[in-house]
Amino acid sequence: MKKLALPIVLLLWLAAACGGLGAIARYNHRAGPGAVTQPQWPSHSTLTFDHTRFNLVLALHPQCSCSKATLSELERILSRSGERLTVYALVVLPENAPASWRESDIVAQLNALPNTQILFDQNGAESLRFGASTSGHALLFSPEGTRLFHGGITESRGHIGENAGEQNVLDLIQRKPALCEETPVYGCKLHNTVEAQQ
Repeated sequence: MKKLALPIVLLLWLAAACGGLGAIARYNHRAGPGAVTQPQWPSHSTLTFDHTRFNLVLALHPQCSCSKATLSELERILSRSGERLTVYALVVLPENAPASWRESDIVAQLNALPNTQILFDQNGAESLRFGASTSGHALLFSPEGTRLFHGGITESRGHIGENAGEQNVLDLIQRKPALCEETPVYGCKLHNTVEAQQ
């Protein structure tokens, strides 16, 4: 009887481990909801459009650990784009967000990036103008104000490495044809309440 018990326990453990790994994989590859964005830079945006460069708007939740990978990819994009790109980082602050959210790891990473302007987006008003609903949503606009691409610049949640979104941005700012106009966004919901994030 004892000889039978050990294989059964091992099989049950293996099944549980496989199930857990499968759940993690599904979570890592579950994109945020699709976004409805405008084909041109929103005329009612409070951001100052830079007509001399491509403009990248990136919406982020300051408590989204998945978005640290997005900022690593953004750093790679900036290092390869020269002076062709201006970045606007919208750090979404829900109502009653603690003051410490303005000093999160996400904000610290942003402060270290060149050509990047940070806007603390109270209640997500500005990110909503651009149609962003998931942390890590990037929108690239031409110097003429036409939206060329929108989506994520990581392959999955928290994944650092080459991916279609990053490559699209790099191709477009070099005036090359892009692989696609949209990619999935992997991150936390932007417009959750403070309670939902704690």
